[in-house]
Amino acid sequence: MARRKPEKQTEISKERIRLLLGKAREADGPMANRYASLAKKMAMRFNTRLERSQKRQICPRCKAYLSPGARTVRTSAARQAVVATCKACGHSVRLPYAKEKAAAKRKRMGNRKPKL
Repeated sequence: MARRKPEKQTEISKERIRLLLGKAREADGPMANRYASLAKKMAMRFNTRLERSQKRQICPRCKAYLSPGARTVRTSAARQAVVATCKACGHSVRLPYAKEKAAAKRKRMGNRKPKL
């Protein structure tokens, strides 16, 4: 059975991840990508989850920093999602509309009660 990392180490790693992504926001090109990949590696090493906003700043395929100029964002009404495309590798990430998706589910369910 794997041991968990001490709580102090995970807190330090979360702080360092936040700092690395902050530096990536200020840096350009290869340095921003390096900071983002280091932040992702640190999260994997210390088995800590990235926050939703942090996950959306890193490309899942090439681990590049997705600054507003390094990605193309478009909306897809049919899929009810925002599609962000990395300009470095061309990977597309679909980010669903959370509120609209929940409202559509409630509308489909109507007033039916769940079966037990």
